[in-house]
Amino acid sequence: MPDAMPRPISKGKLLNRVDDFLNADFSSTSPNRAALKTALEDLGKSVLEAADDANMNIPVSIERHLERHWFGDDDEGGEWWEELQPIANIVRYGMLDALRRGVGLPIYTYWICGPATFEVVSTVTTQQLTFLFLTPMPPAMGPLVTYHASDVESIFETTADIGVTQVAPTSGAPDPREEGVVTLQQRKEE
Repeated sequence: MPDAMPRPISKGKLLNRVDDFLNADFSSTSPNRAALKTALEDLGKSVLEAADDANMNIPVSIERHLERHWFGDDDEGGEWWEELQPIANIVRYGMLDALRRGVGLPIYTYWICGPATFEVVSTVTTQQLTFLFLTPMPPAMGPLVTYHASDVESIFETTADIGVTQVAPTSGAPDPREEGVVTLQQRKEE
């Protein structure tokens, strides 16, 4: 069996929405992309204000989460990766670069947790641009634990009871019990 990917990868509601918005039309005259590019170039606006101006229609609850946890833009505290702030401009300039490099191509976004830094990376092929958010683990999560397939059946039966969530099958298989390795993550108790 090949080595498993050591970090969880995610595409939640927000990144699905971003992909839908960016890929509704990815021609060189895409109105969505042009509106987002123009809004992001206005440094007087926050990244979320730029998304609003471009009509990305990000739900208020997700905007609030990003403001508080990612960008640290509220007075309540609770930002993740406080020592790496400010990260909003990394997102801004990374997205502007992706919009510039991804003309005529679909853009797909993913979030990968695990590095010690906050980075955005875009990679271009003739078929697409892939835009990655590379972040440390959110503080609300505990360390990753990797189990072998022989342990997985009993783990899946007890995970709800012990506060563990399945992050991702590290082999990429639809059912990790068939492939050999699964990565789980312990939730911190509040």
